[in-house]
Amino acid sequence: MTDNIAGSYHRASSFEPSTHFSLLVSLTALCVTDTDLNHAYQKGQWLYLSAYLLLLILTSIFYFISCLLDPGYLPKQQYQVRKRTISLSSSSESSDEDEDEASRGEDARMLRKSKRSPTAVKLRKCPICKIEQPVRTKHCEDCQRCVRKYDHHCPWLENCVGERNHRYFWIFLLLQSALILWTVRIT
Repeated sequence: MTDNIAGSYHRASSFEPSTHFSLLVSLTALCVTDTDLNHAYQKGQWLYLSAYLLLLILTSIFYFISCLLDPGYLPKQQYQVRKRTISLSSSSESSDEDEDEASRGEDARMLRKSKRSPTAVKLRKCPICKIEQPVRTKHCEDCQRCVRKYDHHCPWLENCVGERNHRYFWIFLLLQSALILWTVRIT
């Protein structure tokens, strides 16, 4: 998986071309076999064909956006920077008191005030990534990354559904459902 500099798009771990090939074969079969779509083409009903193709293209666009958009991964560097600042602030000879003081300081840093709530919120620390997790952040077992507003890891997208791609995922699901219903209707 590679991230670009801005961190907005990434390549899924194992992109499956067989899924896309199956979609292309199915679409070709719809156009060639005796379906309402083929009849509309023969009769010159371009509006019917255009609407179906537009729905297909929009579904594909939102599928790829959901696949390729960063779901809201937390940066891995966050922990490394904090670890360096803790080690620089403590003396070079560490004792039990220094470790206790560092852990108390870390706990104090984990207490943050939310913008909406005046009460302090204790941020969790991911046991695997060793970074502070904001509220509603979970660690994905498949991606081995912490994701903001983690919903689930979708095996069809080969990506997590999180804060940044959640709305595109829902639009994809709605469009895909409409496309499936229309395809069943025309066959």
